[in-house]
Order: sequence, then C-alpha cells, then structure tokens
Amino acid sequence: MTSAMIAGGRVMAVDIEGEMEEYCRYYGGRYIEVGTPNGELINVMDIQLDTDDPLIGGTEQLVAFAESVRGAAINPGPEWNVLADAYKRALVDREWLKENYDGSYEVLNRNGWKSEDAPLLGDIVDILRRAQTNPDAFSMSQMLAQYVGNGVYASYFNRPTTFNIRNERLVIFGLKHVNTHSSSNQLRVYL
Repeated sequence: MTSAMIAGGRVMAVDIEGEMEEYCRYYGGRYIEVGTPNGELINVMDIQLDTDDPLIGGTEQLVAFAESVRGAAINPGPEWNVLADAYKRALVDREWLKENYDGSYEVLNRNGWKSEDAPLLGDIVDILRRAQTNPDAFSMSQMLAQYVGNGVYASYFNRPTTFNIRNERLVIFGLKHVNTHSSSNQLRVYL
C-alpha cells in the first residue's frame, strides 16, 4: 500500500479487524467506519458519475448487491432482467433517463446529476413490488426488503452516501463493528 501511494497511485482497502486505522491516519488517508450506529452510510444505488453508461453500471451494481444478499450468482435471465428494468425505471423516475417509444433511452442533463440525489434501494424495492404479477420481481423485492423501509439494515443501505472519496489517495473501509456484531452472511453483504 505504501509503495503504491509513493508511486502516485490511489489505494483502497477493507479493514475487517480494525487494525489499519492508525496506518490510515499516519498517511493522511480517510478511514470510513461502516456498520456502526454513528458510522458512514452507503447508498448501494449511488451513481457512478464517471461511467460511460449509467444504466449498465448501475444495473451491474444492483445485481452485485442482490447476489451478495442471496449468496449466489444472478445470471443473465429473468431475475437479472427484472433488476435491470427496476433500475431503469428508477432513473426515469428521477428524470435522469428518458425512455423512448421504441424502448431505447437517452441520458438527460448528466451535468446536473448529484450523488446525493441517486435512487435508493427502497426505490428499487417499491418498483419491484408494483410488478406483482411477475414472480421474479416479487421474489427480488422480498429478498431486498430487509435493507429498506423498517428493515434491519435500512439505516445503513437505504440512505444517501455520506462521504465522497473521489479525490482521496488512501481510503480504508473499517468493518470491525460488522465483523464482530454480525453473521458471516451480513459481513459478506457489507463487503
């Protein structure tokens, strides 16, 4: 890590045991404590401002989160498609995308996008719930429900991200609290 920083690179690490906080402070990095009552919050649907295609990037992010919750891969197919459609609808609702009559879409006012305005996981779950006739959408909404609304983890995953690391050289995500107070399944979701 030190060599990478000396060479001018950016370093991001995950600290599961809480042993890297002093190292981070010594080198002027940003230590982000996740999963504590007073820790930083992460919106898993946070937009990737530097991505070429926000729809593809956001869909992949949503699918990756759903895979971590499930503990198994979600391959392209019906479940992937309902997640992709829900994400697209969330961006249309935010007026970041416009869906054309032929099913294509166009990105609207990308310069006005702000991370804090990104769709939340709760928006995705609401969209999935409205597709009641689709069993895959219902299944996905049920699986993700614990991370939204009154769910156990809603306060950590269903709020805007509270930090910006775009210009940081060294970032360490501290997960000691999650590691010591959660199951291995919950730790996997945080990771």
